[in-house]
Amino acid sequence: MSYYIKECPVCCGMLEIVYDIKENKCSIMCDECSAEWDNPENAISNINGYRESSDEISVRTATLDEVKKMGWGKYIA
Repeated sequence: MSYYIKECPVCCGMLEIVYDIKENKCSIMCDECSAEWDNPENAISNINGYRESSDEISVRTATLDEVKKMGWGKYIA
């Protein structure tokens, strides 16, 4: 199951909470344009976003436990 927080401010895709296995952390990534943010607040405000050529293999959908561990459960749409 994927966990989304809102529409992407860049392209109107959906912002998904993802988990980067290599970095061992969650982040926010648009499911359409692949714009990324380090946290939900920045994604919602559209500040400090970036587009890296992330290794797609290392990024997967975050689990509910990972989302809760980050304290991001309140952002799930």
